[in-house]
Amino acid sequence: MRSSEDRPMPAFILAGGRSQRLGEDKARASLCPGLTLIEAVHASFEGIPFRWTVVADEAEKFTPLGLDTIVDDTYQGPLGGVLRAARDVKSRTLNEGYFFVTSCDRVGIQSQWVARLQEELVHAPPAVAFRSRGRWEPLFAFYHTRLMTEFTRRLRSSDRSLWKALDAVGAKAVAAPSGWEDCFSVNTPEDLARARHRASIGDLRDDRDRADDPEKV
Repeated sequence: MRSSEDRPMPAFILAGGRSQRLGEDKARASLCPGLTLIEAVHASFEGIPFRWTVVADEAEKFTPLGLDTIVDDTYQGPLGGVLRAARDVKSRTLNEGYFFVTSCDRVGIQSQWVARLQEELVHAPPAVAFRSRGRWEPLFAFYHTRLMTEFTRRLRSSDRSLWKALDAVGAKAVAAPSGWEDCFSVNTPEDLARARHRASIGDLRDDRDRADDPEKV
């Protein structure tokens, strides 16, 4: 997956949240020996030629894990993280273009889902994201840098809702794929225990996929 200049498309993992419900830094939470949650998310996209960067609350926070990191030092939720990503794209390329965003805490991702969203980029929408059960899934989505002005305006007005922003800009909605409903975000100790169980049996895909694979049961 490459940009029009045949360079890897920029992709970002948002990891600047406070993790208050979990009680520890969720991105660095251990799923099993030698594997943190953010590393598992990154590995879920193996084979897709993205250029990955983490948006975090500290400079070089994830450099030891081999992940470039930029700082979102005025944390304003996911909308602020997406805006910080857009600014990074503009500063590096000096051009407008698309970039991909996901979160550091999503378990059950299937890399082939990215291609379904990418198909819609030929129509030049401002953003493309799945909708599941009538709701946007804004943290597995493509955004265009031309949204910077609108997102900046919304943050200045204290309207930090990313799903409202997607409605306002006319984002392209794509029906969530089979298996999406079995993904989950790690927000609580119970979620982390569930994710660790999946890691312990060697499969972080959703339960439906695992049930269809006799080698993984």
